[in-house]
Amino acid sequence: MPKTKKVTKVKKSEVQKTESSKKIPIGVKIISILYYIAVGFFLITGLFIISFSGVIISTIISMDATLASVVTSGLVIGVGISLLILSVLVFFISRGLWKLRLWAKITVITISLLMVIYEIYLIITTFAFMQLIQLAIHAAIGIYLIFNKEAKKAFG
Repeated sequence: MPKTKKVTKVKKSEVQKTESSKKIPIGVKIISILYYIAVGFFLITGLFIISFSGVIISTIISMDATLASVVTSGLVIGVGISLLILSVLVFFISRGLWKLRLWAKITVITISLLMVIYEIYLIITTFAFMQLIQLAIHAAIGIYLIFNKEAKKAFG
């Protein structure tokens, strides 16, 4: 008689239990919460810009009349809609971090690297103290996700 291998079926709920039982490092939680805060900021700002686009346009034009041909209601509303889309994307990234998804970690590391480069450029061209703080935050996020042993282990 040939030997047969016993195949066990794993229920979807059991897989979800093992995924949810992974311990999320505190640093990953903090980064995810920071991204959730960014979601709120982008969402509120986007809705504000869309709601008050007329006031924004008239204020800009009153400050500089030459901008009347450049700044249109479509442009301002487009910026607001872009912020709303960005808030949805950042929400999925922060949710992916909370669920310890590798794609979210790679995305956050990439964003952090790009922001570090951009902040260095801004510091060189026009220095402001806030840029140093932003540089430190983005560098710390990238370094933590790349080199921290707990974070490496959590993401697999």
